[in-house]
Amino acid sequence: VREKTVGTVALAGLWSVACDEPNALTLDYCRWASDGGKLSARQPTLKVLREWTRRMQDQSGRSPDLVLEYAFEVDPTASIDFGSIMLIVETPELFAITVNGQKVSSQDQGWWRDIAFRKIPIGANVQPGANVIRLVGKWTPRTEIESIYLTGDFGVRAVAPYREGDRRTVLTEGGFVLCERSNAVQTGNFASGTDLTSHGYPFYAGNAELTQSITVPADWFHGDQKRILLDMEPPDAVLVRARINGEDVGAKAWRPFRFDVTRWMKPGDNEITLKLFGSCRNLLGPHHHWRGEVLYTGPAFSFTKSSDEDEPQVPQNTWVDRYCFVRFGLSGVPELQCEMV
Repeated sequence: VREKTVGTVALAGLWSVACDEPNALTLDYCRWASDGGKLSARQPTLKVLREWTRRMQDQSGRSPDLVLEYAFEVDPTASIDFGSIMLIVETPELFAITVNGQKVSSQDQGWWRDIAFRKIPIGANVQPGANVIRLVGKWTPRTEIESIYLTGDFGVRAVAPYREGDRRTVLTEGGFVLCERSNAVQTGNFASGTDLTSHGYPFYAGNAELTQSITVPADWFHGDQKRILLDMEPPDAVLVRARINGEDVGAKAWRPFRFDVTRWMKPGDNEITLKLFGSCRNLLGPHHHWRGEVLYTGPAFSFTKSSDEDEPQVPQNTWVDRYCFVRFGLSGVPELQCEMV
């Protein structure tokens, strides 16, 4: 039975942010050409893959030349560690790779996130402003026409503003620029929550620690027996782990998101750390389905209307250019509660 609440302290200030993975940018649009032809207009890489699959069904046994060109922007005013930037690409050994016209070694430095995602250092060739990555090779049964990724010590800013979507999503028309990484976020920065997705980490696939220092009243520790609880709404994360003054308190994956932190608290200043565990959802998508955050994705997932979608509002082509991400952060304002027991 919960007894009388003596007092509360809201964690409503500025959180410092520490990530345990490099940030990421997904490049899922490209231009392409074949056999010396003119480069196409910019289009979704998924569409390019489908076009090539159709072509090669009609040209069995051929190995035509293939050019894929991906573009990205770097804020010229930003202070970024270019040396940290890696290109993540599948089967790099099948391509001659250039960045801004300069040849880059196709020899990878291991894998990232998936054993097929190979790391290629390109920081020495990246420049402020516009950048172009070009992959040139011949089509083979092993050739992957996929999104590519950049990782490194940078932030990612959307050119178009973010807006709130259904099912706790974050939407933007896109256009992304590499910028300085943000190391702090204000409580309530997005739709009454504390969101990292819209704060420089839209494609981030790692974990993040949010840390805030607060002052706890001395009278919480005097007189009758009391307990101190850290109480929070379900976070926008797979799992949350709490630390108080550097000591591990425990982890929660489902309600109630409440920790008894009495033994770790002290009068005066205390440091609260919430480690949020992320996923690959925002890195890999799907980003472009008209429904936004879909209930299912897998081998049978498609961007065309399926036979079991009989609602009249479902378009035949379910691809949309806007990006849909899920939030990553806190859904409310955590607070410390002191109760009589």
